[in-house]
Amino acid sequence: GEANAAKRRAMYPSLSWTPKVRIRDDIDAGDEGLSNQYDSRKRHKSSTTSAVPSLSSLCVDFLVANFDCIESLGGVDSQARNQISRSLVDKNVLDDSAVAILAGTNIMDEYYGSGGVTSLEIPDGSNVTAPGLKKIITTMFRPHSGVHAVVLGHAGLALTSDVAKEVVRATSED
Repeated sequence: GEANAAKRRAMYPSLSWTPKVRIRDDIDAGDEGLSNQYDSRKRHKSSTTSAVPSLSSLCVDFLVANFDCIESLGGVDSQARNQISRSLVDKNVLDDSAVAILAGTNIMDEYYGSGGVTSLEIPDGSNVTAPGLKKIITTMFRPHSGVHAVVLGHAGLALTSDVAKEVVRATSED
């Protein structure tokens, strides 16, 4: 086998030539070679383009970065509050005070109105305490508040029998 291959290469020198332009199948996963000029342009274009973030995502990022300075969310709607809630969970700073601000249960929101919060999603309530959750439920589900749903994820420690009783009492008054 090896002797015949050497003999064939001696007879046909083009068998040992390597192409300057590689074919796509010949490129290894770690090889940086390009198959042609079109692939080179495509790779350059994909590496230089970037998506411009939406205005709402920039606002949510700003609010989350400065959430310790916020007293009230005022007229922010439920959808934006849920985005803020998810971002706060990602940073692991969603606690009783943050949920109270999101739920519109602090004094500022009670005086000025909470902007029509109809639902609240707390994707990870593991940092929320039972007394804090009970106070939030009591305030959110006051008569004629317009709240339809509160979604609690991973809130097993905070969801005690007292909180469950408060949920039943608060929702039965409406």
